Amino acid sequence: MSSNIIDAVELKRTLRDVHPSHYIFKIQSFSMLLKNIGNYESEVFEAGGYKWKLSFYPNGNKKRKGKDQYISLYLAVSDTANLPSDWEIIANFKLFVFDHLRDKYLTIEDAEPVRRFHGNKTEWGFEKFLSLKKFQNPSNGYLINDTCVFGAEVDKFLDLIEEYLRSDEFKIGGRSWKLSLYPKGNWKSKGKSLSLYLNLVDSEKLIPSWGFISFMHLSNLFDKSKGFKVKDTIIIEVEIVTLSETNSIMSSKEKKQDK
Repeated sequence: MSSNIIDAVELKRTLRDVHPSHYIFKIQSFSMLLKNIGNYESEVFEAGGYKWKLSFYPNGNKKRKGKDQYISLYLAVSDTANLPSDWEIIANFKLFVFDHLRDKYLTIEDAEPVRRFHGNKTEWGFEKFLSLKKFQNPSNGYLINDTCVFGAEVDKFLDLIEEYLRSDEFKIGGRSWKLSLYPKGNWKSKGKSLSLYLNLVDSEKLIPSWGFISFMHLSNLFDKSKGFKVKDTIIIEVEIVTLSETNSIMSSKEKKQDK
């Protein structure tokens, strides 16, 4: 299992009243875990049709230089042995810690919300989830009576095995067309943007397709306020405003001979 570390500089931290929708786990003896140099794994939970777990490092995932120490928290795909060899999940996730004093959840998420989970990268998370000093300070409310509460939300977007999807044929201007969508991105945009192309069916010698490698950044697609994705559904349409067709192309030399 490999992990990808998201630097603390890139983290977005907010407070909210609503508890995590997918999973909450309570640790009732943090001081005992602190003596363990390794990590603690939560129970398995389901979200978006997949099994997940949280991996918690009370002493941090790596030994760091300097005085500051951090607790680390990661989200990992569980039960990967039962998934296809080429499985891939593109998802947005948030991790939480409960503030007992203010009755709120500190929400921590990546500023780049879309992450790709696959066979070689089964977990994503935060090495600098929270400084140990700040976490242990009773005035911050995260650790009360040696008890703390963490949580997770996972918003799955794509778990498609296919690299691309094609629409049914449709006719405009006497010709047949198709749309080709790469939901996980194509070439340089893989894992970053949707790729979308318009294909001419039976194009023969004509240019078969035009499109955009980076049609839409996945972070924009995930932004619920923009309304592009609703209940894991997106709608893509095409409009061809002007259609012209050239049956033959004559060179300048041929034009002179024709005269």
